Amino acid sequence: MHKEQTLDFRESEMEILRPRGCGRLFNYLLNYKIRSCIEEMDVSVKDRLVIDVCCGSGIDAEYLANRGAKVVILDYDLGGIKRTMERAKRFGFKVYPVIGDAGNLPFKDGEFHISFVNDGLHHLPDPMKGITELCRVGRDRVIIMEPAYSILTRIAVRLGLSVDYEENDDNFVYRFRESELKRHAALSGFREFKAKKYLLWHPHMPPGWFSLFEGFAFYIFLALFKGINIFFGKY
Repeated sequence: MHKEQTLDFRESEMEILRPRGCGRLFNYLLNYKIRSCIEEMDVSVKDRLVIDVCCGSGIDAEYLANRGAKVVILDYDLGGIKRTMERAKRFGFKVYPVIGDAGNLPFKDGEFHISFVNDGLHHLPDPMKGITELCRVGRDRVIIMEPAYSILTRIAVRLGLSVDYEENDDNFVYRFRESELKRHAALSGFREFKAKKYLLWHPHMPPGWFSLFEGFAFYIFLALFKGINIFFGKY
């Protein structure tokens, strides 16, 4: 069962284009997670068959395809699939679309070299079932980028800087613990497990004040961002 989200033309267009035209700061923040995961953790996607679960509007699929991966995209939302396909058409990369449920992937065990998800499982009724499914279909690597349970996040929620529910208090944000991810990986037969925590925040679309960081101020932000993560990212 799937649904197509209702977006006006301008919003749908931005979903297809972003982070293009969104400014230097937003572009950096939006790509930080996948870039640090793929590059810093030394994961090669070239010539690998990759499943991008909960593909959204295709930002990650584009990144993976441009680095040589053969990318299958999956989402329960037909609108997301259409926007990703339009992104691929406009910007010259190839993906293979499948409409499906992240908690019940329509693929054989070990069908993909790499299974991948970015911010797609924390809204599922049973997020850990999504983890189990990713481990089932990915035979070499499973890459999971999701909100982490942490002390600083709990403080941020108390201060109103973060939330436990999104979209009119109807969408619970599940935050994963490293121990439960490691346990699921071990039960699925993966012998190696790596985890990285970091402090990162960005809105869905860039606010006007992000434009202040287009020039030299961007490098000041970059230094502060990296410094803060060195000391506080692990929390």
